[in-house]
Amino acid sequence: MMSIEDRMRAITMLENGWSLRAVAREFGVNPNTIFCLKRKWQISHSVANEPKTSKRRISTAYQDTMLRQFYAEHPFTSCKQAIAATAFPGSVTTARKRLRASGLKSYRAAIKTELSERNRQHRINFALYYQNMPIDFWKTVIFSDESTFQSTPNTHTRLVTRPRNYRHAPQYVHPKNRSGRLSVAVWGWMSYAGPGTIGYINGHLTALQYRDILDNVLLPSVTSLYDQFTFQHDNSPINTANVVQQWITDNNLRLLNWPARSLDLNPIENLWGYIKKRMRENPIERGDRNLLWQKIVQEWEEVTDDYCHKLIESIPSRLEEVIQNNSGWTHY
Repeated sequence: MMSIEDRMRAITMLENGWSLRAVAREFGVNPNTIFCLKRKWQISHSVANEPKTSKRRISTAYQDTMLRQFYAEHPFTSCKQAIAATAFPGSVTTARKRLRASGLKSYRAAIKTELSERNRQHRINFALYYQNMPIDFWKTVIFSDESTFQSTPNTHTRLVTRPRNYRHAPQYVHPKNRSGRLSVAVWGWMSYAGPGTIGYINGHLTALQYRDILDNVLLPSVTSLYDQFTFQHDNSPINTANVVQQWITDNNLRLLNWPARSLDLNPIENLWGYIKKRMRENPIERGDRNLLWQKIVQEWEEVTDDYCHKLIESIPSRLEEVIQNNSGWTHY
């Protein structure tokens, strides 16, 4: 690229009788470059580049504001619907650029069960009552719940090196498990001491089966670690059945008065999520319930005590969020 000084020298040389090719050889450029430079000088008596003009903005500030305000009132609307509703003049890509510039971006929405007024009242009462409890209290609470785990068949595209027109030859076909996705339901408990014990749920959980789990899984494992503890479970019909309540009374268990629909306050839910994430990263290939159960047990036993410490230590922050959000959901 020629500098302004070189361009002026080239013009002077042309005016002194030099040919286009001779000037081009002198500066090591294409003769067409010198020709365009000569014409530019003849027309405008200038050798400087014309300032670039920016592309015209397709939407006005008012239209951008209308788009933002529409999303503030209808956050679950698609971009195409928002454009149609606001008469935004740009494309979907342009609309998304305007939204990003104002700090708005599409994310996968959190899905939570709707809280009734009664649920909200119980949550706020619980948070206010326990917000000043020392962390030593939470270290002796046994948190429990059941969860369902599913096998995750490998559905990613499998590459195969083969000759052309041999797509369905047996040696080049990757077999798919006909049994599909399997599920295993488990019950478990955890505390500050670490992941406790998990139990296999055979079929649909009933009150009698839950009582047996408490008797054969919970009590022996917890009493080997704690002389005194507080037990947490939710208020599902199974947990509040007469046979379960009688067992709790007979064994003198101290219960935490747990509010309904408060999975976000229960640290074992984070533990279940952590294990499921680990299992998605390393799915089992065969549809075998025994293999799936063994995988769950393996991942459960590999959970560190430090991870459980962090979950239990987060409970005061969870309660504080409930109060700040006026009994609403926490980010946990």
